[in-house]
Parts: sequence; C-alpha cells; structure tokens
Amino acid sequence: MLERIIFTKEVWTAAIGGRDIPSRDERSIAALQARLAVVQPQFTALVRRIRDHLTSNLKGPSERGGLLLGSAHGHEVEISDFVAWERCSNSRNQFILTNAETTELKKRIDELNAQRRGSEVLGYFRSDFREGVRLYDQDIALIQDVFWDPRSVFLVVQPSEKPPSAGFFFWDGDKVFPYM
Repeated sequence: MLERIIFTKEVWTAAIGGRDIPSRDERSIAALQARLAVVQPQFTALVRRIRDHLTSNLKGPSERGGLLLGSAHGHEVEISDFVAWERCSNSRNQFILTNAETTELKKRIDELNAQRRGSEVLGYFRSDFREGVRLYDQDIALIQDVFWDPRSVFLVVQPSEKPPSAGFFFWDGDKVFPYM
C-alpha cells in the first residue's frame, strides 16, 4: 500500500513536471523511503500551488477555477500545468459562468492553443464549497459547449476539507458522469 501511495505521487509530479513516469522496480523499505524523500517535497509544492490559487484572497467561500494544460496521445492524457481563469468580480460565489464569461473563456482557450508550446487546453478545474465532489448541471452544460473533445478532463477540488477532497471527471462515450 505504501508503494502505491508513493507511486501515485510520483506519477502526479512527473505528469505536472513533464517527466517520464518513474520505474516501480525498487520496492524495499529503504528504496521506498528514498523514493518518498524525493517525491514528497515535489508533491507538496504542487498541491500548495493549486490550493493557493483556489483559496487566495477569498472573502468567504468563493469558487475559483482555471484551465488544465497538457498533451493527449490516443487515450493517454498528461496534465502538465494549469492557467488560472479569473471571472468578473461581480459574479456569484459559485463557479457558474455567464454567457459573456463563456465567450471570453472560449477566446482564452483559442489563444492558449494557438501558442502551442507543447501543450494544449485539455479541460478545466474548479474549487467547490458545496456538498460532495461532483459536477453540476452548469458544469455539464459548459463541458458540452466548450470541452466536447472526448480527451477532455475536469477536476473538482474541495479545498476547505482537511485533507482536501478532489475528483477527476471525463467523457465516457457520449456522457460525462457527474458523480464519483
């Protein structure tokens, strides 16, 4: 079980850092301790970076989000970075986009994809202060309108939980299932 936890952290940090997934060959206690000593600071820094974006300058629970960047090869998706996406200040506390915000989001996605520095927009993430990690009707509508590529992925994080709860969602055929 310890090896699985360490390997999961290694995969996440490798994906975000654009590195190859490490080997799982070394499984002795000493090797696991050495692997954990290397990956734990990287993983902690990654989690803090996303959490800091989701919780900085908050006056009460206010959902935030951004775009997930990476590459997709066949059915394999690699998330390598994210770009924060700030909504207009007078919008509600929930990450529900207005029509104007959706139009701006589409423009931003086109801009990022035109830059194509080895990555493209593969989906979005948002925080959620409501009950349970899930997608709501507004998420599904946004996904169907903007993120219709079957390789798209969606991350929902509840940063108020200790430890934070999160879930990835994705297309399965012609549907995105809103519950984990």
